[in-house]
Amino acid sequence: MTTLQRSVAVTIASLYGILLATRYSFDTVIRLLSWMFVIVTTSSFIAVLAGADWALEIRDERMYTGIATSVEAWKGVTAGRDSLGYVTGLTTIVALTYMLFMKRNTTNKILLGCILCCSIATLVGTTYVTAIISVIIAVLYLVVLKMNMLLRGSSVLKFSLVSFILILITAVAVLFYIPVLELLGRDSTFTGRTLLWENLLNNVISRKPILGYGFGSFWQGGTIYQFVSEDFNWAGQAHNGYIHMWVELGVIGLFVFLFMLFQISGMLLKSVFSDLNNLDSRIFVITFTGSFLLFILSINTADSTFTVSNASGSGLLWVLFVYCYTLIVSERFLEEKKKEINLTVRD
Repeated sequence: MTTLQRSVAVTIASLYGILLATRYSFDTVIRLLSWMFVIVTTSSFIAVLAGADWALEIRDERMYTGIATSVEAWKGVTAGRDSLGYVTGLTTIVALTYMLFMKRNTTNKILLGCILCCSIATLVGTTYVTAIISVIIAVLYLVVLKMNMLLRGSSVLKFSLVSFILILITAVAVLFYIPVLELLGRDSTFTGRTLLWENLLNNVISRKPILGYGFGSFWQGGTIYQFVSEDFNWAGQAHNGYIHMWVELGVIGLFVFLFMLFQISGMLLKSVFSDLNNLDSRIFVITFTGSFLLFILSINTADSTFTVSNASGSGLLWVLFVYCYTLIVSERFLEEKKKEINLTVRD
């Protein structure tokens, strides 16, 4: 029954994402999302500054430190700090995208700068490390695209630029991996996540690797879940969206999702080396969808953002994922149709 209920819910959410992509223009949707993100972010920021007790969330840090300590995290006007982290991360991405790629007058730039500062401050206040790192990854993608536009040079220059940035990021990650984790209050096991993943792979997924345990069913209880919860009583999810999906939907469900992911990843790679200066109005589609997908896919490596049923706002991320996927696929479909029409006319 749980699987049936969750399946109906995710089907409706997916249809809504498809409806947004096929029925409304990209400008209309992004304007609606931008207003929603800004309203939630600014009102949350004001609520915290005003000293509202309900705008703060007391979080138990035992999982991260091993000591019974608690900290105050910002949750603003949302249900929890995770959902505020999602919204403020997306607000940061949208504001920066407007500033880098859309022509704006001085007043609008100042306003966007204020919104950007507000969203960054609120994101830091959530203490949601995964969202912060994911925003940084998305911002790096936007910076690479902006430098691509400024170069206007050969593909060799673009390839060299991307390679240099990737090598630099890899070097920093290797050399400063442990210090950065300690600075963020984490450890080499990602606060126990890698141990949980190993347990799930060896003791849970290995029992039903093909079909899984059912959408949302495994985490509701049962003999095998009790075996996992004895050692990981803090884990109400896999804390990795891909492993979480494998547990619930099996390798078949995971394969379908990865197939969709590889399709849109091709667009991201193509956009890095394409001439963005000739895309005109489509530039915002490329930049926003790419940075958004990097954001949620990065979060999905340390948290289950797609298939978890809670009040954290993960449902919104799934709707936006389906929206971006449908938008990209339809764009490709239209381009292919245009090529077929041109060939037919020539013949």
